[in-house]
Amino acid sequence: MLLLGGLAVYWVNPAEGGIFPPCFLHEWTGLLCPGCGTTRSLHQLLHGNLWAAFCLNPLLVSLMPLLVVAVVRNYQRYGAFWPLVISAKTGYVLAVVVIGYGVLRNLPVYPFLWLAPHLP
Repeated sequence: MLLLGGLAVYWVNPAEGGIFPPCFLHEWTGLLCPGCGTTRSLHQLLHGNLWAAFCLNPLLVSLMPLLVVAVVRNYQRYGAFWPLVISAKTGYVLAVVVIGYGVLRNLPVYPFLWLAPHLP
């Protein structure tokens, strides 16, 4: 299933519409959720455009190396890549980071304007 999703994100450019739904929070309120720009960012990552991916969702690109480490450690400990097991402390820290990022990217002042999805 993950492979099919990855292939869809690779072949269909989410910036041009198509099969991917819009962010409902953004559509209804105009606010950016922490995930806004994630599908477009993944599309850029899969095409090797690291800077464009970072501009669309800096948090996603910044957390990717940590996700790889977590998946490898999960495999070493449990012999499986999925489900990903993390400690409660890590989960709380991740929740604070994601919620804080969601708040900061909606502040209409410099430098937080750079957290909104944009292409270079």
